[in-house]
Amino acid sequence: VDEVKEGESLEEAMESVASYLENIGFRHPMVCPVSAAAAFFGKRVASGMEMNPMQQLQYGIYRQQFTASSLAGYYREHFPKRFGDEEGKTGRNLLQDSGIAYVEQLIAWLGK
Repeated sequence: VDEVKEGESLEEAMESVASYLENIGFRHPMVCPVSAAAAFFGKRVASGMEMNPMQQLQYGIYRQQFTASSLAGYYREHFPKRFGDEEGKTGRNLLQDSGIAYVEQLIAWLGK
């Protein structure tokens, strides 16, 4: 997600990635969007790590940017059996908004 071009929708970017993966031989690729940059700050906050003023500013920017993102909706739409029941849940945070919480859950679920 950190590399999505200005003006490109998340859905367009994910379709492009899936198409590329199919063209190089992956059948039915599972595309899981995540913002590594936002997840980095979400993990720091979740673990209680101290942040300097610049990091705190960056964290605030990512929170504002990703609170309005459509990543949670993407996961509900593309993985309805796993995340379809999460619509309307409160208490969302940057780990969910960045997509990393969904990726971690998918990895754990697929590993069972």
